Amino acid sequence: MKNNIFQFLKNTSVVFSLIILSALLFSFANPGFIFSDGISFFGWIYYIPVLFIVKKCSFKSVFFAGGAYGALSYGLYVHWLKNFNPIGLTAACIAYFFILGFVFLLLKFSELRFGKSAWIIQSLVLASYEYLKTLGFAGFGYGVTAYTQWQMLWLIQICSFAGVFGLNFIMIFTQCAFFSFIKFHDKKSAGKFLLCLFFVLLNVIFGAYKVNQYDKEKYENTVTVCAVQNNENPWKNGIEEYSKNIEILKQLTDKAFSENNEIQLVVWPETAVVPSIMFHYEHRTDERRYIVVKKLLEYINKKNFSFVIGNNHEVMLSGLSDRACYNSVLFFEPGRNVIPPEPEIYSKQHLVPFTECFPLKNIFPRVYQKLLNGDTHMWEAGTEPYVFECEGLKFSTPVCFEDNFGDICRNMALNGADCFINLSNDSWSGSLACQKQHLAMAVFRSVENALPSVRSTSSGQTCIINRNGKIEVQAKPFCRTYITGKINVNPYKKKTFFTKTGNIFGTVPVIVLFVLLIMNIITGIIKKYR
Repeated sequence: MKNNIFQFLKNTSVVFSLIILSALLFSFANPGFIFSDGISFFGWIYYIPVLFIVKKCSFKSVFFAGGAYGALSYGLYVHWLKNFNPIGLTAACIAYFFILGFVFLLLKFSELRFGKSAWIIQSLVLASYEYLKTLGFAGFGYGVTAYTQWQMLWLIQICSFAGVFGLNFIMIFTQCAFFSFIKFHDKKSAGKFLLCLFFVLLNVIFGAYKVNQYDKEKYENTVTVCAVQNNENPWKNGIEEYSKNIEILKQLTDKAFSENNEIQLVVWPETAVVPSIMFHYEHRTDERRYIVVKKLLEYINKKNFSFVIGNNHEVMLSGLSDRACYNSVLFFEPGRNVIPPEPEIYSKQHLVPFTECFPLKNIFPRVYQKLLNGDTHMWEAGTEPYVFECEGLKFSTPVCFEDNFGDICRNMALNGADCFINLSNDSWSGSLACQKQHLAMAVFRSVENALPSVRSTSSGQTCIINRNGKIEVQAKPFCRTYITGKINVNPYKKKTFFTKTGNIFGTVPVIVLFVLLIMNIITGIIKKYR
């Protein structure tokens, strides 16, 4: 009896230690509060202790082990959610408790049913989980393994072919192969792991070649872009705050132009201008807001460069009190569409769940009302990508975390965009880790589509990324500043394989896993009743 109790406690302590180790490796692999850029190597190993946890646990206990890992790992990873609302961090921990608990059940089922081939099925489980969690209304791109490699330029070039989920599968498959080698210690397992390493090496050689080719490219036609970072507190409201912030943006813009009079396009961050420019100019229901908008338009119209501005765009429906609100990007060209304001407009399509939209409001009206009573602003979603053009440069403007999602930027590229201009406001987080996690994902959108990106943010990671994912110029975080740089016009007419095909390397593991699991279950039933 004592030996059984001792063995139980020993096994429990080992599992508990592995859970802590796994969660720390996951957190440290990504940009965080300790390692601001993350330690990319940990992205290649953090699932190995996870597989040992699954091996140590029984089928009855593995769900709770997975739940503990999910809650702890994401609690450390997205700790910055507490700065928005502690309930948000709590909800994320609870959600990933159940999500990872279910994933661990599938991993254990694979181990029990597939024998020495279990590691292959387990790699499919993990790859499928990381892809599926990015889909739908509540899709969450944070925590995808491949994003830990955002600074490894030679390695990530494969994403122009396979997308981020192609690299993701390579990383997960390699970890599972190494686990199999540790577990079985036979030549066959060693050979599979070495084959994975050889494939990774070939991938790096391919990436080095592509980066070298990119660096040799020269372009004659460019557009000089200025991205402004105003570093304002998003929680401050009122017409005085809005007016003051616009003045700061003007001053930064004027200073940038005084230093570089070649600027052709100026970008202000997401909702940099809060009063709806078109609505208040046309309807004048609030005299003070009308004056703010009028002064802004007069300022823009005097310039000899174009503006991309984030704005809370309001559209009247049946009456002045019935309006649809959009998180929009407005494009102004002085002398053409400024006074009266008739800008080209793109409205954010993928809204942040629970803080910008709640599709289930008719099913859960009380929850929706509580969200409205809190610090949330519900928007309507845009319906399609839009391509703007300035001095021959065709560009689209993913807003905030839209550049977390490969399909959104891919559709913009398919629609004709030759550059992404992202407008973000991560200042609410007050966290460098949050901003760098966002930047890490943005890098992959440039690589996947072989297109440059410009990021204008309210408080950090304002930068220019070239088409191979290299950050060419970057502003210091949490200060009022700006950056300028030249963007190539029509830099790469040939669309990448990823742009043409999309996330097939995300969907294929899901399909293969589903088929193999169903076949295994059916085979088991046939054997039982034969």
